[in-house]
Amino acid sequence: MSPISTSSENRAKFGINLGFDTFDLEHDVTLSSDRNIIDTEFRVITIAPIFAYSVNNNIDFYVKAGVTLWDADLESKDLSMSYSLDGEDFIFGLGATYQSHNGAYSGIEISKADFSDSGFDVDTVMISIKFGYTFGLNSAR
Repeated sequence: MSPISTSSENRAKFGINLGFDTFDLEHDVTLSSDRNIIDTEFRVITIAPIFAYSVNNNIDFYVKAGVTLWDADLESKDLSMSYSLDGEDFIFGLGATYQSHNGAYSGIEISKADFSDSGFDVDTVMISIKFGYTFGLNSAR
């Protein structure tokens, strides 16, 4: 993330979150008193601006809000059916990161997105734990 200004008192930062996630959901659906399992495979691309505030040189708290571009494949062997769905929906989240002086970082984020298409609605709350390394980190951080 980049500082919003070059002032030494500036603690605000801006960045862009680009992400790709894939996950599976299993739905237990009752139709006409018969229990049916529907498996759903999601693929999600996220594009979201991030605004962060640095508490100190190592800890940032941030918010993000953007769009998800997604598609999902639904299949039920019980009902002998399969569907493909897709959409563009809003996502928002809150998080915190810890950046060490050697370039390694860790963080936690909670985000919410509602996926909707053709009467199919899935409301998700995701908790992500992340670890990584920032290349080119200057030692003045």
